[in-house]
Amino acid sequence: DRFTMSSPRRCHEYLLYYPCQFCMYIRRLSDAFGWKFIFICCATYGANQGIGVEWGTFAMKYYFADTLKVSPARAAALRGFVILPWQIKALYGMMQDMIPIMGWHRTPYILIAGVVGMLSWGALFL
Repeated sequence: DRFTMSSPRRCHEYLLYYPCQFCMYIRRLSDAFGWKFIFICCATYGANQGIGVEWGTFAMKYYFADTLKVSPARAAALRGFVILPWQIKALYGMMQDMIPIMGWHRTPYILIAGVVGMLSWGALFL
């Protein structure tokens, strides 16, 4: 079948095995959802998480070093703390799916996150 490739045997086959598997995976996604959907997903995540996050991280590194005079070790700890919610988002998703609040799965969690976010920004403002 056109979507499978046997395990690699020779050196050049080994080097091409995983890129070919990835291309076949993208082709299956494109067949199932259309190329526009695949393009939009890649562009969104590439622009948002690739470029956007890196610009913010780049600026944050210089802000910590030049303005706040934070040591590199302390800056790394702060960056790790800042991205913690992003790292555990899979747990949030599973919790929303398994534990409904008053019969609702997503809405209460979105409202709770919004309120906590507003309170956090309010605390930073003060």
